[in-house]
Amino acid sequence: MPEAFPAGCSTYADDAMRFENYRWLLIPVMAIHNLEEWATFPAYGSISPTLATHGVVSLAEPPWRVMEVAWVIVTVLPSVLVIAAAGARHSRLLDTLVCWVASIYLANAFIPHAIDLVIGGKYAPGVATALLLNLPFCSLLLRQAAREHYLTPRQVVMVGAVGFVSIVPVLLAVFAIASAITEVLGL
Repeated sequence: MPEAFPAGCSTYADDAMRFENYRWLLIPVMAIHNLEEWATFPAYGSISPTLATHGVVSLAEPPWRVMEVAWVIVTVLPSVLVIAAAGARHSRLLDTLVCWVASIYLANAFIPHAIDLVIGGKYAPGVATALLLNLPFCSLLLRQAAREHYLTPRQVVMVGAVGFVSIVPVLLAVFAIASAITEVLGL
């Protein structure tokens, strides 16, 4: 009896689960998460209210307009990167940067969202999409990058570590840029 799918022939499911598709899907994943934070932030007044209350996070929350500009930045700039990587077709640098962005969003699921949920035991802005969307999706994207040899498994681990280490400096830089933009535009 012949094989249903001969060797070397891909199935529809295989084609749908390609890194190229995950890369494109990163755009709506980021947008949905940032939209949840934006929509729920006013009700809670902080991205991580429990961490702020317990003194774990001592940074003052930026003003609302700065937060809005920051959400636009962390949605648009990575999206431009994804589009550039897709257009470049197998650019090691751009694919690595896409994986770094996914690693930052993966780290964001833990810092502050999961930590805030565990300590506070209640919802905080962004926690639903961070844990139910970003965590599994970004993990799958990184795994697929290794499976399809966009990055080696070791490189994926390195990029993931850099994502976790760089989340705080990246967010501080984004807030500084967002603050400067709001000041220049008089928002």
